Amino acid sequence: MKIRHLLLLGALAAAPICLERDARAAPLEAPVLYIEKVYLENGLRVLLETDRSTPNVAVRVRYDVGSHADPPAAPHLAHLVEHLMFRGSQHVKDGEHFERLTRLGATAMNAVTEDTSTTYRETVPARALETALWLESDRMGFALGGLTEAHFLAERQIIENEQAQRTSLRPYGAIGTEIDRELHGVRGSVRQVELEDVSRFIRDWYRPNNATITLVGNFDRDQAKGWIETYFGPIVRGDLPPQPPHHASWESRGPLRLEAGVPLAYAVLGWPLNVQSGQDECDRLLVENALQSFFSNQLRDGQTPVSGVNVSGDDSGLFLGAMGAEGATADELAQFLQDSAKRFRVADEDFYAARRAALTNFLSSLATIEGRSASYSSWGYKGYTSGIVSGVFDGVTESSARRMNLWLDDVRKNSPLVVVVSPKAGAPIAGRRVDAAVAR
Repeated sequence: MKIRHLLLLGALAAAPICLERDARAAPLEAPVLYIEKVYLENGLRVLLETDRSTPNVAVRVRYDVGSHADPPAAPHLAHLVEHLMFRGSQHVKDGEHFERLTRLGATAMNAVTEDTSTTYRETVPARALETALWLESDRMGFALGGLTEAHFLAERQIIENEQAQRTSLRPYGAIGTEIDRELHGVRGSVRQVELEDVSRFIRDWYRPNNATITLVGNFDRDQAKGWIETYFGPIVRGDLPPQPPHHASWESRGPLRLEAGVPLAYAVLGWPLNVQSGQDECDRLLVENALQSFFSNQLRDGQTPVSGVNVSGDDSGLFLGAMGAEGATADELAQFLQDSAKRFRVADEDFYAARRAALTNFLSSLATIEGRSASYSSWGYKGYTSGIVSGVFDGVTESSARRMNLWLDDVRKNSPLVVVVSPKAGAPIAGRRVDAAVAR
């Protein structure tokens, strides 16, 4: 769960909802994009789209493993592995990945670890594509050859510092930590991770049959496929461990209570999800848009204890976050969220508005080669590996208010997780569990 998407301080902006009279009209049309799908014999998935209007190529390599695969005794392991992938491999020295690509004019070199994926990306001039592919292949097939204890200890310290910045040094930062603790059993520090944990994780998950390469930009398809076959083809596929199960539900034990050295109360309401298909993802996006509009209308009407509400979700959960108005208590916020969520129903007009917003946002994501590579990589994983764009449009346009309500009813039948944060002078600004504070 990405708490950065949930915690927006101050007035929380709603997703853009189109409310014109023609909301019932036919929705936006899907652009025609030719995305080629290729499978290598070792199981590597490749998505290709040529765009001659740019001099560059957006390169993205996604591994279908993320923080949900962290063992309980090795928290933040997937994130640590992501960092170590930039410290060199068998044929690439520490720092050489960035150095080579920077000299060739590359930009947007980065990586991100999410709940169920880890993605590496760079945007390179067309002439640098072969180099980028070779570097990514050495990372995939020969990362263990560059792994040293010195690199491991250095990156583990960096991760520990990052965690402190995102949690203990940030207002309300403990909310994400407590939710991860409650839902995914994440306890302790990255300092618990050992070097052998890293080696095992790489051997288990960094395999071609667990990865997708996405190229969007100015390249020759046949030439690119030849390079991919040359550099990635010899990498041996592996027997992947079972993916950690999604939480289908969680038991409600009453709210998780935190206190924080902040001026305003905050509350979170969340339900488990098991988003696995493209259609599940379309339903989630539509419901999120409709819910955000619903709460925005309530705020405009006044008479609520909240100053802002944000709706966010991912493959494993749907979350509502409410910042309190001055003087409101955390329990009032939680009750407001629960009462509102219970009575919310999707009307036809809500569906048409949410449909337009979802398609507009999706089209916006296709405006750049980087955005298209990100969308193809993500939606391809959801099952739209052929006809990705048309599949997303079909999934959104063929929905209805009735289907959205059925989807939401299925979510709401589970007990929600409730987190409340009460202002407390002298408490850490990030917050702390009340029971833990009492125990001290």
